Amino acid sequence: MNIGIACRYDKGRYYLNDSYLSYFKKFSNTIEILNMKSKIDNIDVVIIPGGFDIDPKYYNQTNSTSFNINSYNDRLDFKLIALSIILNKKIIGICRGIQSLNVFFNGSLKQDIYFHNKNNHFVNFNNKYQLLNSFHHQSINNLGYNLKIIGLSVDGEIEAILYKKILGVQFHPELCHTPNIDKFLFDFINEA
Repeated sequence: MNIGIACRYDKGRYYLNDSYLSYFKKFSNTIEILNMKSKIDNIDVVIIPGGFDIDPKYYNQTNSTSFNINSYNDRLDFKLIALSIILNKKIIGICRGIQSLNVFFNGSLKQDIYFHNKNNHFVNFNNKYQLLNSFHHQSINNLGYNLKIIGLSVDGEIEAILYKKILGVQFHPELCHTPNIDKFLFDFINEA
């Protein structure tokens, strides 16, 4: 099983948080960091990680409270999502990644939900309540085409989506290490 994780670009440097690498090494010994030039032919699962906000122009809004917008990250996410769909690869979007998936499928975002940033809360994920972390100030507003909700916070924010080989979660599984979530991701990654 080969996993590719999109890098992030900010202030002249490319980077990827170590927490993603160490977490996904539990699922695969072969992890590749993906950028604009990467080919994903030999990648089985593409991870779209967290990061700063998506430019609201992609979901037909003007910017009111989106921060640190970076066109490289937007273009990289959308390119990897499109290539993954064309090549029939699995995709997991985490935090910003779920938002990128939703926008790619013509959904929209709430630009600021101040009550979720750094405020752990309960989420009904796949019909089980879990106390999960929260580092986001944005969330899904209108759900994208074909996406199905499989996780809602107790206050009604969309926390997880699924569509065929595409999974998105608003929380950070690489930081919470919840056995039920880990098993769900393991099963998703390894499912034929």
